[in-house]
Amino acid sequence: MDFLFLGALIGLPLAALPVVLHLLFRKKSPVVLFSTTRFIRASMQKTAARRRVQKWLLLAARVLMVLLLILVAAQPAKRLAASLGGGGSSVAAIVIDTSYSMQLSRDQQTLLDRADQYVVALLQNELASGSVAVFESLPDASTEMLQSANERLAKWTPLKPQPSPQPLADRIQSAIRLLDSQQAQTKWLIVLTDSQSREFPRAMETWTGGNLVVFDLHPAVARSAGVTKLALDPDQPIPGIGVEAAARVTGRSGDARAVSVDVVSLDEKPLASTSPRVVTMDSTGESEVRLPLKLPAEPYLVVRAKVDGEDDLAWDNVRQIVVQTPRQRKVKVLTSERPTSADRFVTLALDPSEGRSTDWPLRVSGGKSIGGDDAAVVSLVSAWPSVEQANQLRSAAERGATVVLLLRPGLQDAWDKLPQPQKDAIRPLLPGDPIIDPAANRAHRASPPAIAGSLLKELLDERFQLGAMTTSRLVSFNRSPQATVLVAAAPTGDGASTGLVYRHTIGGGSIYTFATLPDPQFSTLATHPIFLPLIVRCCLPDAASSTAQNVELGASLKLNLPGESKLTLTTPAGEPFIVERAAGASEFVFTRAIQPGLYRWTNGAGQIVGVANVQLPADEAVLNYRDVPTVIPGESVIVAKDLDDFRAKLAGATQPSPRWSPLIACVLVLLCLEAMLGNSSRLWKLAGRSS
Repeated sequence: MDFLFLGALIGLPLAALPVVLHLLFRKKSPVVLFSTTRFIRASMQKTAARRRVQKWLLLAARVLMVLLLILVAAQPAKRLAASLGGGGSSVAAIVIDTSYSMQLSRDQQTLLDRADQYVVALLQNELASGSVAVFESLPDASTEMLQSANERLAKWTPLKPQPSPQPLADRIQSAIRLLDSQQAQTKWLIVLTDSQSREFPRAMETWTGGNLVVFDLHPAVARSAGVTKLALDPDQPIPGIGVEAAARVTGRSGDARAVSVDVVSLDEKPLASTSPRVVTMDSTGESEVRLPLKLPAEPYLVVRAKVDGEDDLAWDNVRQIVVQTPRQRKVKVLTSERPTSADRFVTLALDPSEGRSTDWPLRVSGGKSIGGDDAAVVSLVSAWPSVEQANQLRSAAERGATVVLLLRPGLQDAWDKLPQPQKDAIRPLLPGDPIIDPAANRAHRASPPAIAGSLLKELLDERFQLGAMTTSRLVSFNRSPQATVLVAAAPTGDGASTGLVYRHTIGGGSIYTFATLPDPQFSTLATHPIFLPLIVRCCLPDAASSTAQNVELGASLKLNLPGESKLTLTTPAGEPFIVERAAGASEFVFTRAIQPGLYRWTNGAGQIVGVANVQLPADEAVLNYRDVPTVIPGESVIVAKDLDDFRAKLAGATQPSPRWSPLIACVLVLLCLEAMLGNSSRLWKLAGRSS
């Protein structure tokens, strides 16, 4: 704190004037002859004590009032440094928001280009004589060391957008720690950001170690809409069966935008597309559109959603995902001597075209034996299998094949009569031991399980009307903890629900058990729309085993591929990297995916065995800005919209800023106190009389 007129402080001794006047003009109490003081002695003692307190309070108020008036005349003022690098040693830390939201275009220039321009101008002018450290969104130790401004300019390269692994508030804290560790006369912290909410999830503590400047670069109104999420429903598509592309669009409330979806191959060959559909943003600035698609039979597909219209942020107008469609698998349906209607329903559900569609992912054949190349085996069990048949099914599951069992209701009645060796052979194939339950012969309705498995969760949606599937009879089990209920069955009357479809694993394969047959005699399973996708999905690999990966920029790329020890990963720019599996690890891991686009995994034979799609962060497309003073508090913070605004505010800040208001307020309070004390004698006299 400085004073504009230091000469006025010479008058500080005048603050003792009330004390001097009090001592000079102090009156002695007059002596008055009185006949006796016996009745008023106690009252006089009390009055003298009160007057003594009153005089000292009044004297203190007058001394403080004179002292404050002298300080007001001296005009106290607060000063900042004369310039960024002026006067003695100077250090500065520049924190630059290089996240992808800074790609917003303003006056035909991105915010990041504008920040680059401002930093170079500061290094050439205001910071020319100081030491400078630069902090960007992506940590880089080489730029976060103090160097002279000339050295910075000599090595300077234009700013580029980067992944933002941590909020900018944390990068600012790193810069503050550097400044606090320095011994310098002048310290400056300069922040250039669009003040997006994701960069400031919390308010920062006030920094008092130096001067702080914030360039708040975001425009007052941003004309932007983008795709922030894209997914397929179901997430494991089947060629030939329609899916929906669900796209979430974010923009300004009330804006209307046209959204379309395209499907291309890895080499950008067009495969499918949808007509544009106009969506209107709700009050929260969001909207979701679902567009129907039919995917071709390609190993890997790229699905893209696009928003049309004028836009200030171009990169979020398109968002894509890479999808792996199931490769064609051989499915063996174990036929009986006398095929039934249930056999026919199952065969048609597994392949509705009966082999005519080359895009269909299942190649279905019938027979009584299981081949070594059969990826899935479907068996309608009308009688308990023999030991040999059970061992064949178990061996198929252990080598990684999928086994689907559809059980005829009533089989549980014969379970206890089976020889023990046959029971032991069959038991691993079942979700538990069959039990005789009178409720199993009652009507049941299908219902979602307590916990939906990832394979069939989309089929449990309300639009599939799962509850319309009914059974009149089913097989009940004393369920094993290893078995999962995929579809439950609730009795129409009172009673506990049971399972309709179960799943458990043996070795590398899965076993799905249907507790009834697709036969009108036992259930409406065959005629329900869920049956076809349900049994087809049971024969296909789980979506979790897909070698297509969709991640956001900065995340690691991972691929679980047994049998390989070394793969080649090619970046979107065509740069190859050799990736080896770490000792004891089950996945290949690549941690340097810093460029958006498609990354291709290839084996030693040059075959593509996996594809990773790296996308820009979706939350950076949500342009929700925060008011700088609410997240970067401080009395001396300079908030500027551009370089000219900063220089004007800096020039004003370097001028003394008078701080009169608190002193004048104190003087007014003391004047009131003096008036009250000066007129308090009468009040005290009245109080004395009443007492």
